[in-house]
Amino acid sequence: MSKEHEKREQVMSKLFSIIIPVHNREKYIKDTLRSVVGQDYRPLQLILVDNNSADNSMQRAKQYLSSYESADFKVTYAQEQKEGACAARNKGVTLSDAPYMMFLDDDDMLSTYTSISQIVERFEESE
Repeated sequence: MSKEHEKREQVMSKLFSIIIPVHNREKYIKDTLRSVVGQDYRPLQLILVDNNSADNSMQRAKQYLSSYESADFKVTYAQEQKEGACAARNKGVTLSDAPYMMFLDDDDMLSTYTSISQIVERFEESE
């Protein structure tokens, strides 16, 4: 095993959380989730925090994600009654078990399938 491959294996062993506050994005949430599920980085913890949605955003998310959950792709669902994305993000932070985390909005998409790997590699290089 090359040193480069060995280093990548070490980096990819650290849990990474993606926290997404969800509010009335039934039409867009699947695209956001598809960009997360498609990441090459594992282990991932996806935390979705519903923030008083009046539509079926969380039901759509659960339906889509049900076939992707695994030992290295954990999904946590939560509810935050206090209005606002900041409150939902803060709730998500309390549920994270990861040394690394990031926030996505419920209509954002990660640009490439290596986005998280690249972020973690940069974190590791700066330590």
